Amino acid sequence: MVLGAVDVGGQSGLSDIVQFFNTQSATGDVSGALDSSALAFKISMFVIMFVGGLAMAIWIGRIAVDIAALATRGFGGSAGAVDKIAKFGTGKSDSYESVGAYLKGNLLEIILMIVLIAFLMTGWLFRLIAIALDGFGTLGNKLLGLDIAGGLASLDAEAFTEQVQARRTASLRGEYDDQLSSARKYSSSLYDQAKDGAVSDDPQFNKTKSLYTQAMVKSEILATELNKRGAASELKLGSSYFKQHLRQNGDGVCNANFLVSDVMSTYSKKITCKK
Repeated sequence: MVLGAVDVGGQSGLSDIVQFFNTQSATGDVSGALDSSALAFKISMFVIMFVGGLAMAIWIGRIAVDIAALATRGFGGSAGAVDKIAKFGTGKSDSYESVGAYLKGNLLEIILMIVLIAFLMTGWLFRLIAIALDGFGTLGNKLLGLDIAGGLASLDAEAFTEQVQARRTASLRGEYDDQLSSARKYSSSLYDQAKDGAVSDDPQFNKTKSLYTQAMVKSEILATELNKRGAASELKLGSSYFKQHLRQNGDGVCNANFLVSDVMSTYSKKITCKK
């Protein structure tokens, strides 16, 4: 009987651990994590730029050694002397026979190395990686019919919806407050962008609309579950507490013009603003 109790307790504990990690994966706030670690990113970028500058100095120094080796050979220096110098240069000893041989063997590598270092120092290497990833998604969609971004969004929506039902009421209330706060932030940003003349084909404007809609539909999913549980009464909150995201007037956050239908379809939620 004791072993049976331990077995049941172990299974229950394992289930709790699995549920915890599933919940964390479904509700992880990547944007918030990036914002919180902004200082670390700035420090990392500075280190990369510093290392890039150091690498540039070293590479230019090696090119200077190449020039010294070419000059030594040109003035009739011995092969042994050139070999000693060449150890610190960019090429092999046989590439210092003449300027033509040196350029033929090393010019492309020198140019590529300088370009790589410049990309590191300016941050362009990371932009190229982002462009490549974005291009991969576009090619996958065009050539193979793979909607990578849409597939990931669908998985996130499905995981979020499933995990909401298994989470505790207090945790859901905190999540609702966070999503409502995010919706307010994105709404304020959209109003500012609209005042500055943002148009419907502005990528930044559309990205913010998508983030706003995600916060709104997640608020709606959370509110639906919390209202089903009678959380407003249980937590001693006002009866309309979990309807804040739908309000238009006053400090309301809901604006139908900012909602993206594709995002709402992904989460299978339709947002209807109320006065």
